[in-house]
Amino acid sequence: MRLIGFVLCVSFFSAMAASHTNAQEKKVRFSIKTDGVAVLSDDFRETMDIPGFSTEDKSVDVIASQEYFERLRDLGFDVKLIETQRSGPDAGYLNPDEVVQIIRALASQYPDIIHVKKIGESLMGRPIYAVRLTTPENILAKPSVLFNSMHHAREVMTPEVTVDLMIYLASNYNNLEKPWVNEWLENLSIWIVPQVNPDGNAIVWEQDSWWRKNGRSENARPYGVDLNRNYPYEWGACNGSSGSRNSETYRGDSAGSEPETQALMNFIKSENILLDISYHSYSELVIAPYGCQGSYTPEKGVVDEIGQKLAEVLERDNGKPGYTYGTGWEILYPVDGDDISWMYQNNNTIGYVIEVNSSSQGFQPSYEKWRDKTVERQRRGWKYLLHRVMKGPQIRGRITDAITGKPIDGNFKIADVEYQKEKARRSKDGVFYKLLAPGSYDLIFEADGYEPQTISISIGDSPVMWDVAMIPASLGNEWGF
Repeated sequence: MRLIGFVLCVSFFSAMAASHTNAQEKKVRFSIKTDGVAVLSDDFRETMDIPGFSTEDKSVDVIASQEYFERLRDLGFDVKLIETQRSGPDAGYLNPDEVVQIIRALASQYPDIIHVKKIGESLMGRPIYAVRLTTPENILAKPSVLFNSMHHAREVMTPEVTVDLMIYLASNYNNLEKPWVNEWLENLSIWIVPQVNPDGNAIVWEQDSWWRKNGRSENARPYGVDLNRNYPYEWGACNGSSGSRNSETYRGDSAGSEPETQALMNFIKSENILLDISYHSYSELVIAPYGCQGSYTPEKGVVDEIGQKLAEVLERDNGKPGYTYGTGWEILYPVDGDDISWMYQNNNTIGYVIEVNSSSQGFQPSYEKWRDKTVERQRRGWKYLLHRVMKGPQIRGRITDAITGKPIDGNFKIADVEYQKEKARRSKDGVFYKLLAPGSYDLIFEADGYEPQTISISIGDSPVMWDVAMIPASLGNEWGF
């Protein structure tokens, strides 16, 4: 039976399907053939837990009760059982306490290049840490890059990827056989937040191995908020989340309501992050902003240039090259209140979601078979990104007062591109960075108390250095501006 038939009968089973959010109930993961249609109806997404899909099999994965699966099968739907829920993930995967232990051990072992910052606490009081890897020289002048993981509690492979990144950078610093590590740390501030959602992950280990949301509860019974539907930009705006607590995409009572969301938002603002990767699982995708149907960022050229190359360098679980690239609404379904859309719209941070592993492996693959293989394959992605930020097409420089030579806070924008927040890529001492695609640009620099300046530049395949000396407004008329 075609997917459309399944959608028509969703309401018939809605009460039964809704029960799959019970943290004590055993569930199954199964696939439904979609006739190649990956974008699903609003009712379908509202009612069901859809953890991923397979581009090769043209099927959507669903999590629900065993009874629900059997009823669909008996009604003639083209469903295939993938796995039955286990009591917990493989013991090799990192739990919240183990992640903290690794962070502390690395900070103690490599104090010259590792700085640990507590950026907030979870709802239940667990610390949320950001780890910075960089050399101590000229920290404020370096662009900041962020890698975060575990917005969704059950996606246990994602902290493995970010912890591997931490260990790789720290252990290979001053390794003469890998000189690029020193080059990265000398020129970039690399931030890693390995667990955005420690409470939810604790539920995965202690109560429900397929729990997705955070630990918000009522009467000691968790119902959870989907942290990646809780960010303020387009919160609840395009049927990309749910207002029902029973839904796996419940967006919360208000935009930015969750302490975990607030922690990451405040951190992004304070560090002026240039580029972000948010690791999720699964489906072998690279997802770009924005999440709502029909919307793209106003800088689609550079967003696509980086994102498409990132997708190309990643290897699939079957050994074939290339993840699927696009916005969420193009390749999966509409999403609102997500982190990468908020980051771009409110901080001009270019961000992507990487969905690691395939439908065959799910979000909790065999640790022994897939952990090392997955993190090694993901290294190709973050190595490309660090190289792109350091040596790829961009403009960088410093904004100063033309009279005193002192650095000033100035805004930076591309002419004819509309931003909600017109922010330069700069540090607090006036240094700015902006990732660009090759081409010609008119760039506008503005600062309070200064005459605006427009410059015209051509960007090739490498960074362009350009310092901007701004004329105080009090002198503008006198000097003929």
